[in-house]
This record gives sequence, structure tokens and C-alpha cells, in this order.
Amino acid sequence: MSLSFFVLIVICVFFLLRLRRKLFRRGYSPSFASLGNALQELHAIGVSRVEHVIHEQKRAEADENEEGGPETAGRY
Repeated sequence: MSLSFFVLIVICVFFLLRLRRKLFRRGYSPSFASLGNALQELHAIGVSRVEHVIHEQKRAEADENEEGGPETAGRY
């Protein structure tokens, strides 16, 4: 939720800067390439968090499977 809100703010600022540049013909005018780069960096941040969560869940499942006795009873 907060990441999507942040992305929305970034996009709004981007278009406001472009609008200001068109109206006053001065100042910084961001390109669509710079917007794409910014969104790609945000995506990289989000993906690393998701990968971390998935890794921890798999590790927790492996720890649960290792606890206790064997899954199948063997002969002695």
C-alpha cells in the first residue's frame, strides 16, 4: 500500500515538473526515460523485499520439517 502511494507521488511530481517546464520554458524537464529509471529502481527495492520474505518462509518450512522424528517409520 505505501509503496504504491509513493509511486503515485513520484508520477505526480514527474508530470508537474513537465507541466511547469512547458508553461514557463525554464527549469528542469524530466524525460520519460528518467521516469522509467526511477520506477525501475523502486521495483528493484520492492523485489528484494519480496525475495527476502520468500526465502525466510522457505527456511521456516524447512525448520518445521526437520523437527520431530522421521516422516516414515523405519525398521530397526
